[in-house]
Amino acid sequence: MKQCPICDAEKKHERDLVCPICYQEYVIEAGKALAEGRIITPAAWAKPHMENRLEDLRIKLEKSQEAYKQLQENVRDEAYRAIKNALNGGWADDDVFKEALAQKKKTLWQEKGGNKLHYQIKAFEQNIAFIEGFLNGGKDQQPQLKLVQSASA
Repeated sequence: MKQCPICDAEKKHERDLVCPICYQEYVIEAGKALAEGRIITPAAWAKPHMENRLEDLRIKLEKSQEAYKQLQENVRDEAYRAIKNALNGGWADDDVFKEALAQKKKTLWQEKGGNKLHYQIKAFEQNIAFIEGFLNGGKDQQPQLKLVQSASA
């Protein structure tokens, strides 16, 4: 998943837990905590942010799925009416009618943003799956921590 699970920005690398902006927020908060003698890991920092984001993503997914179904119905109805109007009361072979209807649906689907909506739904589903996997302890979502030795050690 290339999208940040916290803010939707683009992650620099697929393996990164969050985008550079969220990582910078983590660095600031973790730095303050460390100055106070506490340690905040990237996973511990990200977890509450992801929990908050999860419900928002589920709502957006549901709304997008409803819009997708409505768009399908609208495109189907509009394409059918357009082909019937083009026939102007005339007749066409069933195969020709079906092909014209399919072409009109495809055109209307693209014009009305159906492909964009489809990919938006897939992105929401991927984000939800990633966050749920992370929150449920998926080992593949755990960040790789870099150990740094101090110069005085």
